[in-house]
Amino acid sequence: MDASSPLMLARAQFAANMSFHILFPTISIALSWVLLFFKARFNQTGNEKWAAAYRLWIKVFALTFALGVVSGVTMSFQFGTNWPGFMLTVGNIAGPWITSAAQGYMLGWYVLGFAHGWGAVAFSALIALCVVSAYTLKGATWLVMRTDGDLQQRAMQWAQRSLWLTGLGILGISIGTPLMSARIFDRWFSLPNMLILAPIPAITIGLFFVMARSLRQLPHPQDLRSWLPFACTVGMFSLAAIGLGYSLFPYLVVDRITAAQAASATESLWIVFVGVVLVLPFIIAYNVFAYRVFRGKARPLTYY
Repeated sequence: MDASSPLMLARAQFAANMSFHILFPTISIALSWVLLFFKARFNQTGNEKWAAAYRLWIKVFALTFALGVVSGVTMSFQFGTNWPGFMLTVGNIAGPWITSAAQGYMLGWYVLGFAHGWGAVAFSALIALCVVSAYTLKGATWLVMRTDGDLQQRAMQWAQRSLWLTGLGILGISIGTPLMSARIFDRWFSLPNMLILAPIPAITIGLFFVMARSLRQLPHPQDLRSWLPFACTVGMFSLAAIGLGYSLFPYLVVDRITAAQAASATESLWIVFVGVVLVLPFIIAYNVFAYRVFRGKARPLTYY
């Protein structure tokens, strides 16, 4: 067989990938014990030489670990361990559903301060279902704005079905958070805070009912105000995020760990900051460009 044939080249690539993947994870496993030894010796003796050795070799460990992960990602596809046939059939549904459900469960557990017990499990499961519904609402209202005809009618039905469960999730978080913390309760229900913050829930409720009414009345002639349900969705989600952020600040875990306590070293934060400054403008520019290119209603593909 020709050594330059696609089959032989693929086999050579796979062999190289396997070699990398076997090499670097084994080095990482071995180095983890060496690092443990360095750390233990430093704790026992207080000798800075052991700490210097630890700081040096942990960089090598990070590099080999990263290379092992990168080679493992491609190998999983080559072995077929990502269920290609199964995911081809259900991936577009199961992937977003599992992701949003997991996010919702962690959100419910998070606002309870990671409490234990069946009550916490039930509340987290309810919020998981509500977050799935919330993402459905966002996607459905986007389709209402961007499509017409039969697909738009279906999207309006999906949005109407998911709206009330989404509202239940926002209500559950809004009630559960202050009940879990006297500090948060005082923030919202003591005067004059209660009067100052009243517009947040009032506007959220208003947006909810405006959206419910709009979905019942659409479509209008010339597709007027088809953007309104999506705008209401964005407004509701933004206000919910602002309210949750106000409730938790300055804590990351309710009344336990503050943002300052959980923050990384200053040097690491500067690296992240520089990365954000360099990358964020490109992300914003790309999104503006993409929205400009794909603005307006989605139409069937035609050739001229």
